Amino acid sequence: AQASQLAESVKKPTGGGKGGGLIDSLIGDIPKGAAAAGALGLAACKMMWDGLQAEWAEDRVGGLLAAQTGAASSAAEGLGNVAGDIFVDNFGSSVEEVGQAMKAVFDNKLIDTGAAESDIAAITEKVITLSQVTGESFDRISSATSRMVKTGIAGSVSEAMDLIGHAQEAGLNAQGDLIDTLEEYSTKFRDLCLNGQEALGLI
Repeated sequence: AQASQLAESVKKPTGGGKGGGLIDSLIGDIPKGAAAAGALGLAACKMMWDGLQAEWAEDRVGGLLAAQTGAASSAAEGLGNVAGDIFVDNFGSSVEEVGQAMKAVFDNKLIDTGAAESDIAAITEKVITLSQVTGESFDRISSATSRMVKTGIAGSVSEAMDLIGHAQEAGLNAQGDLIDTLEEYSTKFRDLCLNGQEALGLI
């Protein structure tokens, strides 16, 4: 008797509203639950796939940088990680582009491949930023920076890039020749005993 009463109660609508009983209600919720679970599954798969692609990109860039710069093969993973971290920090359009900026930094000896990863990242991020605001390539920004340090009109790589940034903000690159001027006349500025700030005042 109790079993038949339980079965009957399950079939009856709950709350006096429209629709079937408890079983009908549960069956009706299955499609909703399946859709939600499917959406979550797709999101998880996409995150996993994106993570794998990012890891592969870092591996490619790290290996390429190690080969291009003559760094030890054991440095490849670290260099790839630096490129990935810089990209995650919203610098560059891709891990590969960040790798190109890092190559310019190493080629122009702004920093060594064996330096601290945070220092490599800081210089590379500045090069990427200056490239964007001046419209010059990573290599030209790095080359001008190196030239300024070698001739002594800037005391450090960081100071040289700060001077380029200030000159851009001051409108000294209106003709698009700021980097050309710094590369061509750095030696002459040094011969005149001018520091970077004084030299930029003449441009």
